[in-house]
Amino acid sequence: MKHLSLSARSERTTVTVDKESLQKLARYARARGLTLYTYVSRILSAAADIAEGGLCPLDLLTYMKFYRVLIPLEPVPVPLSFLLDLVESIDVDKFAEKAKQLGRRTGLVLSKLADIGFIIRVIPLLREVGLIKDGFWRRISDNVIEVVIIGSSGSEKGAALMKEFVRGLLEALGVDKSEILTRENMIEIRMELPKEIVAQLEEVLLAEEI
Repeated sequence: MKHLSLSARSERTTVTVDKESLQKLARYARARGLTLYTYVSRILSAAADIAEGGLCPLDLLTYMKFYRVLIPLEPVPVPLSFLLDLVESIDVDKFAEKAKQLGRRTGLVLSKLADIGFIIRVIPLLREVGLIKDGFWRRISDNVIEVVIIGSSGSEKGAALMKEFVRGLLEALGVDKSEILTRENMIEIRMELPKEIVAQLEEVLLAEEI
């Protein structure tokens, strides 16, 4: 382990960092023409600003993964009210298969970055950044997890298309057995997962409650 000393006016703090991480920081600092002290100080300052904004800096890697998922999907920002009106004007049966295909495509991209267990764990983060109104998961049995996601608004047609999207998504992520229920702005998913993944999720949930 290595020691990195930082000072703030008359105060000095020593942070213990593993050798590999310190070497990475030093390399990134040199690449930007900065001293290690300046680089780390800026990182800590940015982390403090992020935390002050209500987000946990430790979650940034998760957000980055989802950003990487979005890039190949070529998303276009659209006001939700306009999107709902658009959905109401289409033939759901005609677009159901396309929604499922998009779900598969999204799942294939996600599968390169994380497994289904990781994706379930980050659902609460989607609520924190305002992408959903609410979202949580709970253990039903040794190998069954229930996921509930609530949007700010929705419609019956939109829920039907979302159901097909999720069906394709789960297939691409290797979830063979699932039950999907939708009601306008809410979707409930019960999925059968390997017991070891369910146990890992349970450990995370217990750790968050402590």
